[in-house]
Amino acid sequence: ENRLLIWIYKFPNNTCLASAVAKMRTPLCAKLKYLNPYLQHHPSLLSNRQATVQNAMDFSNFFNYGDESPTRPNSTALVFLPQCSEQDWEQLLAVADRRAVRAGEVVVRQGETSRAFYVVASGLLQVMLQKPNGQEHVISDIGALSIFGEQAFFDGLPRSASVRALEASEVYAISFERFEVLAGHHPELARMVLVDLGRIVSLRLREMNALVFKSR
Repeated sequence: ENRLLIWIYKFPNNTCLASAVAKMRTPLCAKLKYLNPYLQHHPSLLSNRQATVQNAMDFSNFFNYGDESPTRPNSTALVFLPQCSEQDWEQLLAVADRRAVRAGEVVVRQGETSRAFYVVASGLLQVMLQKPNGQEHVISDIGALSIFGEQAFFDGLPRSASVRALEASEVYAISFERFEVLAGHHPELARMVLVDLGRIVSLRLREMNALVFKSR
């Protein structure tokens, strides 16, 4: 809960996700009703909407083939659907399955077949790849307001990596079948979801390409 409130300070445009989630959680909802007016009257705590979007789309220093090490996509860039309204989030979460995850719990396992992607409402998770010799290799961490599982959602193939919670987390799973229901009722929102999933897939592929290039 505290982590979600902290992320609201960092990404005010995503109070929409927080508000949608809060409607399902009364104690947090009460805090958000107090917090949002407070932030509106203290502009120094808020980032300008345009500036936030520009930061999210600023890739100028991301893919560098020079001598310097490649830059990871910043946390703002990996925020899912930063421009969606609260109504959009309510419609999206209406087709999602909420899951509370304990620290150390595996959410998705490498090799399993499940065509769903996950939105992280709060917490911190870690992506791990198991090598043929059984050793685990940590690929990256995934924080609140980002996503994981998008590859399997698109291609329907077995999971390429496992995702484990580093701390107590809250995630929302959206299956391919549920997404088709959403697309039938809210086609414009479904289009926005697909475009932003593709954007984040592209960012993560660029990061992997840069790391491969660096390792040569």
